[in-house]
Amino acid sequence: MAGLRRLSYFLLTGFATVVLIIIARTVMLSYQQTAAAPCKPSDLDYIHADDAVRKRFQTAITFETVSYDIGNYNREELYKFLQFILKEFSDVFSHPLVEYKVIANYSLLVSIKGSDTSLKPYLIASHFDVVPATNESWEVPPFEGRVQDGYFWGRGTLDVKNGVMGSLEALQFLLKQGHQPQRSFFLAFGHDEEVQGIDGAQQIAAYLKSQGVQLEFLIDEGTVIVKDAIPGMRIPFALIGVAEKGFIMVELSVHTSAGHSSMPPKETCIGIMSNAVAKLEACPMPVVFDSSGPVREMFESFAPQVPVYLRVIMANLWLFSPIFIRILEMKPSTNASFELQPLSLSSTRAKRQTSSLPRRGLQLTIEYTPVIRLKRF
Repeated sequence: MAGLRRLSYFLLTGFATVVLIIIARTVMLSYQQTAAAPCKPSDLDYIHADDAVRKRFQTAITFETVSYDIGNYNREELYKFLQFILKEFSDVFSHPLVEYKVIANYSLLVSIKGSDTSLKPYLIASHFDVVPATNESWEVPPFEGRVQDGYFWGRGTLDVKNGVMGSLEALQFLLKQGHQPQRSFFLAFGHDEEVQGIDGAQQIAAYLKSQGVQLEFLIDEGTVIVKDAIPGMRIPFALIGVAEKGFIMVELSVHTSAGHSSMPPKETCIGIMSNAVAKLEACPMPVVFDSSGPVREMFESFAPQVPVYLRVIMANLWLFSPIFIRILEMKPSTNASFELQPLSLSSTRAKRQTSSLPRRGLQLTIEYTPVIRLKRF
């Protein structure tokens, strides 16, 4: 009997301790605020988006720099866009601190010399090309460069001519102010990123390697400012990506005997592949969510901006991470951003004809994103 009382005492003490830790962490994080403020026009490093800046960005959107497949991209438009950049930012490319090199005909590598050449340089990456777009699927033409309802509309506004033009505008601003960075850096703009970057980014990397360049770090295009991604989040937040997604392209295909739709076999190639797709989607890789390091710190910084029930969860991911995973899985944006769903079925194709049954059907491309653990290092 005494042993049972001692066990009950220890269990109650342990439970009370856990509850106190949960409450303490929730209260502590409720008052943690990120010291951030919008730029003011009076700031010395404020870049004013005047008519010239806006016009340059609008014009950049009008170039149909579309990549369709590996080695298949709009070369004429890529060349025009490259010439447009070299002309519009001629002050940058003629500056004594700046050198540039066109790589593989359409990609661009820009080098900015720092004052301390003993430091390893870093690299900022973006790309010229965009994925295909058709007018009928857009509210406004995707390559018109229209400004409507206070927004720039068009293919490339977010992925990622904004990165190309923004980097060059910032560099031009700093050089005009007489600024020289302490650490040298590169701007690298590929022309076929949307189709694996074999002709662009890969050739840029090969060139840097041939020159013996070792980078301190690399900053790529990253993500966007997100609204309402987490239930109850009161303000927009900017996601900082700390890892790069990899992928494996696997092609599945089914081969069967040809036939007619009036005399179908027990199984058609489309049916076989459909079953395979269903099984793949029903068996995703297990979720790996590491509630430590930069991921934890990011969510903890969100805690003051969410309702109390969610604040309790986000402040105590060491205990509630399974619940939080379910919350993130509710939306595709957070599901993808935090590496929770590693499998996506991206394209299929089969013979299209109403009466005949295809002999070879539904070639399926799978994009597989391996899940990784993010830890501070």
